[in-house]
Amino acid sequence: RRRCLSDMKKFALFAGLLISLILAGGVSAQETKKHKIGALTKSLANPYFLRMKEGYEYAQRKLGVEVVFGSTPKEEADVEQLNILQSWLAEGSLEGYVVTPFRPTSLNSALTAVSRKNLPIINIDELIPENAAKAHGIKIAARIASNNVEAGTLDAQLVLSSVPKGSNVAFIEGDPGTTSSMGRAGEAFIKLITQ
Repeated sequence: RRRCLSDMKKFALFAGLLISLILAGGVSAQETKKHKIGALTKSLANPYFLRMKEGYEYAQRKLGVEVVFGSTPKEEADVEQLNILQSWLAEGSLEGYVVTPFRPTSLNSALTAVSRKNLPIINIDELIPENAAKAHGIKIAARIASNNVEAGTLDAQLVLSSVPKGSNVAFIEGDPGTTSSMGRAGEAFIKLITQ
């Protein structure tokens, strides 16, 4: 768990670095413009995303960019998250976006508008499928995520090595319908029921 939280900080810093490099393309050393990017995550009620926010704050200090951060107060707030992104677009001052949607396609309508403005998009953690992005005209500069199938496998192996054979094990799945949860839960579940 500690490694996952550390990874989120690295993801956020790497995303900030990527978007800074994209925005700095063709910028001379004499220019002192401070780039402004939007970073949108899931709910900070989840410590995973609270850690990600800390990563964005670190990236802001380290890279000299302004990060406008957005999240929802609770999970399962697809519409509220989409509204945040749409309000940023309407305001019009952001030069790039780093997004972690609740669902793989829940931000697509707004991200289509981002791509039409030729602004870079970095997709973190809950990945937008390439075919869905293409169908909506969404150009994603980079995708950053952990290997959730591998995480599920490792979790299942830890459980299996920690309990006697034949033990009853409760299986608590994350947010159903998300690609990250399906990757972790699917693989872990298969491992547990086939042992």
